[in-house]
Amino acid sequence: DDSHKVRIYDIAAGTVTSLSVTGTQWSFATALDVGGDGRLYWLNNNLYVLDLASGVSSLFAVGFFEPAMFAAGISNDLYVADTRNQVIKRVDISTAGVTTVAGTGMSGNTDGLPTEATFESPNGIAQAPDGRLFVVSYAPGTVREVVLGDASASWLTLSAGSGTGTGTVTLTAAATTSALARTATVTIAGQTVTVTQAAGTNTFTVTPT
Repeated sequence: DDSHKVRIYDIAAGTVTSLSVTGTQWSFATALDVGGDGRLYWLNNNLYVLDLASGVSSLFAVGFFEPAMFAAGISNDLYVADTRNQVIKRVDISTAGVTTVAGTGMSGNTDGLPTEATFESPNGIAQAPDGRLFVVSYAPGTVREVVLGDASASWLTLSAGSGTGTGTVTLTAAATTSALARTATVTIAGQTVTVTQAAGTNTFTVTPT
């Protein structure tokens, strides 16, 4: 609010209290959310972080142009509607690394792959439990669905010994930072198996075993 304070509303107790904050001033914050690490993040052209235990706030990530909104993701990420850059960016809260996950940087309303789609001043964003992003734009007043995938074209590696007869085939899956699980089918000696990798991991399951 105008007092540049963080206010805590305890729903159960029905009380509002002010949190004592040091460090970066909370002026003109446009959005705030709690990340998967339990810290409070907020936008004011750049992304800032507040350690709720110590009450200390600091600059966390840069590289935005008048971003209007962000959302804490279902994995270890924050997703920013980078309004004037016309793109959607992902911030890894473990490293503060910033990457563009959707949009070309050109203004528009074209659908397509995340790297090909265009946005016109995206100013609202949320992530569904299944990993999909929903983005609202100033104009033409639309809600866009963004389905994130992995940038890797080939994420499974198969290796086997030489010769004939019974042997062993080894599957290796590249680690993924995607917010969505991914699935592939592999046929080995006439037997088709399904390989499923969970979001944000390097582990996978194979069925049938």
